[in-house]
Amino acid sequence: MKKKFFTFLGLVTLISCQNEEIKTKSTDESGFTAFKKEWINSKLESSLSKNDGNTICYLFPKNDLTHLQENVQLRQFRFVLGLTDGKLDLKTEGVDTNGKSLGIINSVINTDQKISHQVNELSLSKRKFNSDNELMRKHLLIPNLAFDYINKWNKKLIEKKDINTIVSYDGVRINHFSIEKEVIDEISKSSKFEYLGILLGINSEGKLTTVMLGLDKEKNFVFFSSSTSKYTNDDPEAIYDFSKPCPNTCDPQ
Repeated sequence: MKKKFFTFLGLVTLISCQNEEIKTKSTDESGFTAFKKEWINSKLESSLSKNDGNTICYLFPKNDLTHLQENVQLRQFRFVLGLTDGKLDLKTEGVDTNGKSLGIINSVINTDQKISHQVNELSLSKRKFNSDNELMRKHLLIPNLAFDYINKWNKKLIEKKDINTIVSYDGVRINHFSIEKEVIDEISKSSKFEYLGILLGINSEGKLTTVMLGLDKEKNFVFFSSSTSKYTNDDPEAIYDFSKPCPNTCDPQ
């Protein structure tokens, strides 16, 4: 009788755990969908008016990224636009070859004045990044151009003019930006790397884009403390862009 009771109890516990897992997964997916929909349907004047004028850097901690990077099915990272408490936000989603989600990371929104000062320093930097890796070369962005991208976006947040055109392609608002897993792997190779930092900017085509770089535990851009002008496998600090916006270049969903 005891054996039957414990067998029954174990079955109930298993079903309960499975239901809880399904409930949690459903809640996460539901929240993520709402996050994205609020951005797509928002009135830009309202969501962007909550910016306090400082440069915003969306931070993704090393430990959270590593959890996704260790998944052998991971092929791309997506930086997904959405709203949190009515304010523009980003989440990072890892996806496989078929676009299936492997995990989502929430950002830590950093508006510290130190970030603004470091962005301003980019305008004075003469550094040029290079790489022997063709994929990395495709995504490298020189510091003064990165400053130009970020500065243009910050100005638009103040002016609030033509923003809908900047964040849309053919009238459809950008949902996310995609980047190959290898690029994030490269950024995170630095011994000083503790955060992936994403800043928004306006590229040479006049469209919203992402500026990606690594930050150390003090939230300093890692390459500011490097003396080299060309990174190698032992010195991968650089700035990256040329992520693919969706629309107009969407991968499988």
